[in-house]
Amino acid sequence: MSRKPAIASRLLSAGIFLLIVRGYSPIVKAIMFPNIAVEKDITQLLAKHEITGAEVSCNASGRVAQCNLNRVSELNKLITGLNLRDFESEEIKTDFKYHNYWLDYKERRERYESDYTCGSLSTFKDLDIVRVYGNLDRSPELVLVDTGAFEHFFLYHRPDRNEVCIHFTYAYG
Repeated sequence: MSRKPAIASRLLSAGIFLLIVRGYSPIVKAIMFPNIAVEKDITQLLAKHEITGAEVSCNASGRVAQCNLNRVSELNKLITGLNLRDFESEEIKTDFKYHNYWLDYKERRERYESDYTCGSLSTFKDLDIVRVYGNLDRSPELVLVDTGAFEHFFLYHRPDRNEVCIHFTYAYG
């Protein structure tokens, strides 16, 4: 028997795999290489908004990820550039979608103890100290270079330690 069909089949499988990984699917990349893909995507998103020099380290699972950002300068520029809204602002209290999301999150925080949200980290648990900003929409500011996008994007800032954490989901389609 010839081994040529088996080799051809393996080469075809490897080629399809590379197309998927190199292709336009950040969700596939995030599932297969979660931390590397997410760190690259966040670094690109920050650069798109002219935020450079931040050290990014992420933990991811499927579509959901949480990243710590060290050495973030120009935090206000980042918040404005990503169209993030302060969840404790008076404006949010009149926005049904945002306000109800935030109330639900605060009431059910215990379910987030072991997931990939910043609120599951001890540094960011105390909402009396931590400022939380978010974008619940799939807005143009959250579109990635390779045609993917984020949705449900949150930034936690702890001013007394100048620590920043973000968590988000990748958008489908």
